[in-house]
Amino acid sequence: PPLGNKIFSCHFFKSLWKLDTFFCKKEKILYFLCSFKNSKKRKTQYSDFIQLWQFSDKKIIKKKSICFLNQEIWDIKWNTSDKANRGILILCCGFNLKILKVSKIFPKFLNFFSVSLSINLFGIFQWKLSFSSSDLAVGDISGKIILYNLKETLSIKEIHKSAHNNSPINCLEIFYGHKKKSRYLISGGFDGYIKLWDLNEWHKPFFQINFLNRQILNIKPNSYRFRIPFILVGLDNGFISFISLSKNFEVFIQFHHQGNSGDLNFLGNKIFSIGQEGDLVVMDLISPLKIENKFLKFDFLYKEALKENLKPNFRNNFLQVVGNKFSTKILKISS
Repeated sequence: PPLGNKIFSCHFFKSLWKLDTFFCKKEKILYFLCSFKNSKKRKTQYSDFIQLWQFSDKKIIKKKSICFLNQEIWDIKWNTSDKANRGILILCCGFNLKILKVSKIFPKFLNFFSVSLSINLFGIFQWKLSFSSSDLAVGDISGKIILYNLKETLSIKEIHKSAHNNSPINCLEIFYGHKKKSRYLISGGFDGYIKLWDLNEWHKPFFQINFLNRQILNIKPNSYRFRIPFILVGLDNGFISFISLSKNFEVFIQFHHQGNSGDLNFLGNKIFSIGQEGDLVVMDLISPLKIENKFLKFDFLYKEALKENLKPNFRNNFLQVVGNKFSTKILKISS
């Protein structure tokens, strides 16, 4: 059913675990790649599966393909840089990492891709990943980060065994700076730490911050078209924080909605946040970070429906910054 002129929702997905998208400009079709947890698992054999859906400009959604795998699927990424195909899929399957090529023609079911590369790492349970260009980073449930180099072959560059102190790594994001060859990785774990790494000098994080007694559920760096880049952070108590990547690494006071901030995404200048109770918060970022005015200005869509779930918070007593100057600013919400 429509939720306005541009927002639609579907409620027929069950056990949805992960989702990634691909927009085909030529066909004007948005493809959704969904991974599902099979509730009827055997004791010795898993059967998670992937479905591919398309959403056209006529607002029609159709299921295109389905593929069953004999493994658990913990994370998926769809990269569309491969012109010969519809890109590649990267699947985190626990102790196994798979690289798959997606065919240009989607059959209705079974194999719409072929296994291209696969690597097994015993003792490292890979369940979170980030991929950009040839850089691939994977986090495991005991605080390790594995860096891969993905070109014609898949090779391991380095394994950081104590990145998050034996605590599960829940989110990873690779992004690039303004300078040539500047590559960064930001990681967040159940230990409450967010760490920023320089992939060109991969030894220790050059910045880290600890949200004490909290779990980091999601992190998203924004696009670099804003004057000052920032990182959006989702916490297990529903709070959302903004970390400015300026010289002082400023942290802006948070706001929250019902449940937790389980998933965060940027689409243009809009921010989508999904809570534990299934509520969706859509925010329109109508101005970049304005340090001189000491506030971020947001326009909340569907204000009346979300008014009761949004509560600004003007105190931040649970932050610990290591190695850098720290300052706190108030987040004001536009009326």
